[in-house]
Amino acid sequence: MVDQLVDEHRKLERLVQRLGKARDPQLAPLLREFADLLEAHIRTEERALFPRYEQGVSSDLARQVGLRVLELVGTAMKPKRPELLE
Repeated sequence: MVDQLVDEHRKLERLVQRLGKARDPQLAPLLREFADLLEAHIRTEERALFPRYEQGVSSDLARQVGLRVLELVGTAMKPKRPELLE
């Protein structure tokens, strides 16, 4: 499963690159492909990977991993315009 998810990350990265270079007629199909892959990827993480992780690690290790992720990602995961999510 992890290999599949890493492969999907690479595909998503390639799609982002293609989207950056796409012309107007190419945008809709590329966006659909990106959205479909992203949605399926997130569902796999939420329904399969994260539950396995939560069952397999101690709360102390989970806390340490969470702190490390925060250290690496910082606030990048926070929406830049949260008012749009209301």
